[in-house]
Amino acid sequence: MKDATGNVAGQFSEDVPYQGASETKQSVLGGAYAFVRTVAAHRGKYRLDVAVFDQLSEKITATQSEFEFDGSPQPALSDPVLVGRLDSPPSGADAGDPLLYQGKRVTPKLKSEVRNDAGVVLPVYFMMYPDKQSAAKPTLALQVLSNGALLANAAMPLAENAAQYPTPFIASIPTEKLNPGAYMLRITFSQGAAKAQKDLSFTVVGERKATPAKPVGKEGSVREDEAVAETSSIQGSSFDFVPGAGAGLLSMDDQSRILAGARERALGYAAALPNFTVRETTWRKVSRTGTSNFNARDAFTELVRFSGGVEERKIVERNGEKSSLDRSTMDGTMLNGEFGFLLGAVFNQQTQAKFAWKESVSAGTDRYEVFSFKVDQAHSMYKLRAKEGHSAISAAYDGEVYVDPNTYNIRRVVLRAIDLPKQFPIRESSLRLDYDRVMIGQSDHLVPTAGVIEVHVGRAIERNEVQFKNYRRLGSETTIKFVIE
Repeated sequence: MKDATGNVAGQFSEDVPYQGASETKQSVLGGAYAFVRTVAAHRGKYRLDVAVFDQLSEKITATQSEFEFDGSPQPALSDPVLVGRLDSPPSGADAGDPLLYQGKRVTPKLKSEVRNDAGVVLPVYFMMYPDKQSAAKPTLALQVLSNGALLANAAMPLAENAAQYPTPFIASIPTEKLNPGAYMLRITFSQGAAKAQKDLSFTVVGERKATPAKPVGKEGSVREDEAVAETSSIQGSSFDFVPGAGAGLLSMDDQSRILAGARERALGYAAALPNFTVRETTWRKVSRTGTSNFNARDAFTELVRFSGGVEERKIVERNGEKSSLDRSTMDGTMLNGEFGFLLGAVFNQQTQAKFAWKESVSAGTDRYEVFSFKVDQAHSMYKLRAKEGHSAISAAYDGEVYVDPNTYNIRRVVLRAIDLPKQFPIRESSLRLDYDRVMIGQSDHLVPTAGVIEVHVGRAIERNEVQFKNYRRLGSETTIKFVIE
């Protein structure tokens, strides 16, 4: 980043390793990568030089763009951007990041194209900078124009402190009444006699509408002081702006694509695993009073052998000492089905799980799409067994799955039993299992790395914390013997 004299005001670089599913290659090539840095700079004009180097093809591309920091005391607007999605900000994110909005970080959408399907909205994000020396209350007006015709004009509500602090704002434009074509959103931020104005062009694609939005005037024909009066009539004759509504939603096409990819990965998960062994250690704790104060109950380590899609387990250590205890003789909460069954309980067609996109979250530099799900008791694959005297029951359940949108790998599953019978001893039951890529032999595989189970029985809470370590591949000539010295 260089100032008007050519001096370097900021310099940034980053390696961007990428891993994705082969079937997403074309969409990745046509997609975008967000490179974000926050920089403090003096008022003035600047030029941004950007170079991208592909280390595999050894090709390089470069571009330049000019921009200006306006530090004037007059009310000002940032350049508006279309919202691609809202993500959880990474740890250590700059609190002054202008793309932070209500605890989420705006990732701009580079393509200005939107469909006019039912329920689709176009979220637009911008920052308003008031004149802190002015006693006038700021106002915000939005207009949608097409070929000089005014389709909508609305005054947007602002916070009481909008005159004192920079204000981030998201407004969503419903597009289902717009015919295909080119449009312009005009944003006007006023404070007394002073005002700032920005325009944003976008394109609508899709089918022509039988009853499209009708003009309510010509460009500039509606005075800003008439915006409030016009808003109520817009709702019936044209369409209404909605502050923040629908911002950052994952498109239905992307939801379907990611869920279909995750289902394929989940249902083929066990078959894709190699034969291996792993040490699975469980720390069991209990709270007799139902509080967060847990006391250690015991700890045991199992050697798990996974071969041909079948698990074999043998306890090899308990409370730090070697043990040959039979697992079936142990009471209390136990985890089963980590290597495929749990994913099947979510994605198997027989469960008829109902999915809904929930949010986007970040872990370091990685982004995951979170989908909630729900399975009724009639289609449940989740069984709970209480103490002696009570039969096992099939419980209805809900939860969340965290999916990598690039590889479709599932990185976390959360499952909770719901609607348990009142006479059943277990009042609540939940589990969480985390997956990560681990080297097994000469290749890496997505396998469980940690988990937590909680069961509420009466007032007591039983909690198991599980860890998986030392994955080792089994060769065709390998024989495993369980020997206790």
